[in-house]
Amino acid sequence: MHRTNRQSTVLRHAFTLVELLVVISIIAVLAGILLTALSSATESATRSQAEATLSSFAAACDSFAQEHGRYPGVVPTRVLGDGSQLTSTQNALLHMMGGYRVRTSDEPSSNPNTVEYDRFRDAARDPVELTLQDPGNTDRTWEIVIDRTRISEGPLIDGKPYPPYFAPKASELVNRWLTATEPDADQARRQGYNQLPDLYDPWGNPIIYLKRDRKGGPLVGDGDTRGQFSNQGIGLYVEATALGTDRIRQKQYEFSDSQAISGSRIAGEDGDGDAVEQRRWLTAVVAHPAFYQTEDWEFGTANGSFVLISAGPDGVFLSHQDGPINTNGGYVQEWDDAEPNQIEDFDDLVRSGGG
Repeated sequence: MHRTNRQSTVLRHAFTLVELLVVISIIAVLAGILLTALSSATESATRSQAEATLSSFAAACDSFAQEHGRYPGVVPTRVLGDGSQLTSTQNALLHMMGGYRVRTSDEPSSNPNTVEYDRFRDAARDPVELTLQDPGNTDRTWEIVIDRTRISEGPLIDGKPYPPYFAPKASELVNRWLTATEPDADQARRQGYNQLPDLYDPWGNPIIYLKRDRKGGPLVGDGDTRGQFSNQGIGLYVEATALGTDRIRQKQYEFSDSQAISGSRIAGEDGDGDAVEQRRWLTAVVAHPAFYQTEDWEFGTANGSFVLISAGPDGVFLSHQDGPINTNGGYVQEWDDAEPNQIEDFDDLVRSGGG
């Protein structure tokens, strides 16, 4: 008997160069789509985190106001100056979180407030002492002592201790002074920080707190006129030349080879024009859009008792490279027509609160 072996031939096809290139192209396109989606999701998550930080801080401010009849601020806004010692945000943080004592230079030594100040200072483990001149009274200074180890213990208000109104995450309450190598006051001021912890957004930049101090007058005051809101206490942030973890420049800079301007629209540099620009944009930030008159831009109805501002992904407060654009697709540099509804065009996060 004969056995017949049948052999089947198996044909194997290799990829051609064209097919290989097509596969690689498809993979590249899919990877690009995936990375774009991932980047968008990451940015969306970061923005949501920033909004949560603003909401948490705003809720703490409202809670404080409900109990004490005013919004937080250890000292009057007028004494903050450029914020190099104490910013407007830190002024509110201390009032809600504690770890400080304050007195004025014209208080007698026997005053219970002065006695408590001295006791607290002598017992402080990590003290920072600040002296702020009162522009309304050249004979008065405001003296503050902060124990940085006790900031989260809760405030002492009118002699009564309270639990903290605000409990930020460790990533939100940042003290760059303590992490700097041989910190220097001048260098710190240029980089937008001082000796005290500050409230930071997820992009690594401090959050601005503007408090309404009165109900009459222009929405934002200047050196001669007291406004409902003040630009005092924010200079440390908006005049910094290297702010945040990415060391972003806030101060305005005009390129020599063009008329383009970089930096913050609220940098408030020297010069009458720039000072007016700062007030104009700050007015647009704090004004209620429904009750704003462009022709009488200094006056109007405030959108709340306080405003919080995060610089957003670009790290610059109301950047010249952001916001409203002109009909040719270029960025509008002029500020004469700034209005509240234009604030939405920036990538900054702005949160108003209070009645």
